[in-house]
Amino acid sequence: MTSQQEPIASSTSGLELEVSVHPRHAMSRTDTTLQPSLKPNWSTLTKIGAISAAIGGVSLHLMGQVAHRIYLQQMGVSAGHFPKTSDWLVINGYYTLGTRFLALMKAFFAHTLLIALAILVLGVYMYGMEVLGKWLKSKAPALKLAGLPAWASDVIRNLLASAFVVIGIPVAVMFMMLVLLLPAVVGETAGKDVAAKEMKRFMAGCDPGESSTSANCSQIVMDGKVLATGYVIDASQSHVAIFDPETQRTTVMETAGKTVVGKRATLPDD
Repeated sequence: MTSQQEPIASSTSGLELEVSVHPRHAMSRTDTTLQPSLKPNWSTLTKIGAISAAIGGVSLHLMGQVAHRIYLQQMGVSAGHFPKTSDWLVINGYYTLGTRFLALMKAFFAHTLLIALAILVLGVYMYGMEVLGKWLKSKAPALKLAGLPAWASDVIRNLLASAFVVIGIPVAVMFMMLVLLLPAVVGETAGKDVAAKEMKRFMAGCDPGESSTSANCSQIVMDGKVLATGYVIDASQSHVAIFDPETQRTTVMETAGKTVVGKRATLPDD
């Protein structure tokens, strides 16, 4: 009887060793799988880059289109006669963004106090939202809500949360609309600014001489006859727009049979 029970005891101890060893192996495998990987997810980065490039290209195109259209409108010209290619609009949007960025930096440093106040107000509001959220989660007995019935406490908490949400929704909507309209707003502001600067320069009049100064005007000539003299606002394959500082009007003409005589080229010795 004794010899038959010994193998059973040894097999039992072997099972106990297996049970005691397996959890350690399982924990080691779990620890290995839970370690964060430091390798970048190239697939995700590629998608983010593609989306950013698409949004950036559309935004630059929109900026260039709006800036060009507003500039022509300010000069009294319809943009329908002067279509531009997509690459021209993107390049124009790039320069528009650059000029507006410089103007924005100047405005930022000129209104630092107002910007600091806006940041402070936003920070206080976000802090209040965070405190309210923690209080609602913990259901702390603030304002002696613990002494009220459960339904009354819930009503008061919901009213307080709704007040913050009602205040926050218009702010969030305005922020989203600002982001969506930002390219168009930047283009419109740039177009008006360029038109105002150009008009100020145009109103100085034309230089009748052959100097290479920026005040020298162009001429629209047909069969040796000068049809118009002034500043060329824009030109396409079918039309040309020229501003006459004397009459202060912009004239759009067809280019068929006409020649645009510009100012003398700037030479290296000038």
